[in-house]
Amino acid sequence: MYSVVIADDEKIIREGISKYIGKKATGFEVAATFEDGREVMDYLLKNKVDLIITDIKMAHVSGIELAEHICKNYPDTKMIILSGYKDFEYAKQAMKNNVSFYLIKPVKNAELLEAVEQIKKSLDQRYKTNEQIGKYNDVLKEVRSMILTDIMLGGIDDEQEINRKIALAEFDDAKNMISSVLNISFPENFLDIYWKYGDNSIGTAVSNYFLLNDNCYFFTNISDDTYVVITYENTVEEDIENFRMWVEEVFQCSVKAEIKYTCTGIKLLNNYLKIPEKTENDNKNFFDEKIKLLNSFIIFKMDKEATELFNILISDRDIHNVEKIFGIICENISNKGIDINSSGYIQRLSGEEENYEEVFKVFLEDFNNLYYNDDDLIVSIKEYARQNYSKNISLATVADSVYLHPVYLSRFFKMKTGMNFSDYLFDVRMMNAIKLLKTNKYKVNEISKMVGYNDYKYFSKLFKEYTGMTPKNYSRKVW
Repeated sequence: MYSVVIADDEKIIREGISKYIGKKATGFEVAATFEDGREVMDYLLKNKVDLIITDIKMAHVSGIELAEHICKNYPDTKMIILSGYKDFEYAKQAMKNNVSFYLIKPVKNAELLEAVEQIKKSLDQRYKTNEQIGKYNDVLKEVRSMILTDIMLGGIDDEQEINRKIALAEFDDAKNMISSVLNISFPENFLDIYWKYGDNSIGTAVSNYFLLNDNCYFFTNISDDTYVVITYENTVEEDIENFRMWVEEVFQCSVKAEIKYTCTGIKLLNNYLKIPEKTENDNKNFFDEKIKLLNSFIIFKMDKEATELFNILISDRDIHNVEKIFGIICENISNKGIDINSSGYIQRLSGEEENYEEVFKVFLEDFNNLYYNDDDLIVSIKEYARQNYSKNISLATVADSVYLHPVYLSRFFKMKTGMNFSDYLFDVRMMNAIKLLKTNKYKVNEISKMVGYNDYKYFSKLFKEYTGMTPKNYSRKVW
């Protein structure tokens, strides 16, 4: 449920809105009502709010002043302003502060409900996006931790293999950063007296503290008291001093924190650290993004790169991993109408490790000779654009739809069509805008949203660049 706060100096209005929202707005819950913007500000200090519906004129803090405060301090919170002023300057100030809707009183229930439902769609999309980003970052963090541990503790000592692993975990820019080994230990009675969250969460708390620092690129816990931090600049001494001061201020106790070793990049860390025994973490699967990259290599017939990445992905020699890779790739190809089944390749594996690379080689040969047609992929990409141009789509969303890495999809589309995907999408949107204008059924702001532009002024500017006329002038010319 999304939380709503209502602010209006007229009790009958705020109670009426509260009752209506609670009854009609699915997915929202009225958390509180106030008669002034100052009370809303105080409430926000301790509570998360998704939507604020506020009057523009209140005794101490107005709706516009509240909007300025929200925009600056709580940018994720949506706002609807209810106003008795039709003056454009008020609306302009509201929009400047990212107010979602500026509704003129008296506001009809249906109008308010439509605004709330539009905001819900936006919140749902943001939640979904944040969830996906969170999952991706969580897995990436695990993979980086695993690979970093292998590299710096000597689990990988081949130079080429190290470089491949660094690239796979998107660690390329870490080679010129500062890596440090830290020893951080708390007093013996710390868990009994000061810490209430459990022994296992201390390492997480320390990591979170350092990761909040903009200078920190990566931080991981190697053992009970040993941590590795990678920073953009060599400010670790200052960072651990600030950490000590923070612990003393919050817990009123001292903590031992010192730098044990520092070097440039991450490869030299294994000169200092000892090699530990392999843990279960070291055998975790690589993430979906890299299988997309593998799929891209296969689609674009980059057999050498595909084979190298495949070998990295199956480095743990886990048959379940291999089956998963073949399953995902074959399913994606089948979705394009090509008859291919992963079971035949999986059966050839016969549980023998030596077969993995050989079966993948056969798969590549079959794919190149029997299954793939460049035109099919271009058709799929264009069809996706034509079906979804009204949505907020990008190269990344299109790449997801065909299970490819966006970088390779971009290159491929440009190579085959002679134009960037963004230019093709722009053409699709403009051609559909022209069709809609010719019907004479819709206003310009409605057409703008129907072809994927929420800002109709921006749409009008683009339309004029495309046709040489504003949408209104074009409509007049047609009719």
